[in-house]
Amino acid sequence: MTYTPEESFTVSVQQASHAWRRALDRRLRDLGLGRSGWVTLTAIARANAPLSQIEISSLIGVEGATMVTTLDRLEKTGLIQRDAHPSDRRVKLVSLTHAGLQLHRELKQVVDVARHELLSGFADHEMALATRLLERMREAAERIR
Repeated sequence: MTYTPEESFTVSVQQASHAWRRALDRRLRDLGLGRSGWVTLTAIARANAPLSQIEISSLIGVEGATMVTTLDRLEKTGLIQRDAHPSDRRVKLVSLTHAGLQLHRELKQVVDVARHELLSGFADHEMALATRLLERMREAAERIR
């Protein structure tokens, strides 16, 4: 089958993204967490203050129900805690526990090594160009209705 340049590009983007996610899952499995847990812990760790579940969902780009499942799992394993918002009891604010912060540090090292392995063959200017291209692609995708 012959692809147009646009088809080849979008298929390659999808396949590269999927391969990266699988690679991260393989690396993180030994630490008891998958990519979704890693991404969630990272969003919480990078925040300057506890985040609501809705804020985390928005940052990560997942549906609320999916986020609740991930947060339930992280809470059961003692990596996060959910506290009532001081002025709105319907809202739960999420923060890392000490164990969550420690695991995030370990996971970050594993992910940093994997990222280096993934990108070590690319020059800085190639990554900068690819980043600009992918950011424009994301922006265009967000405009599609």
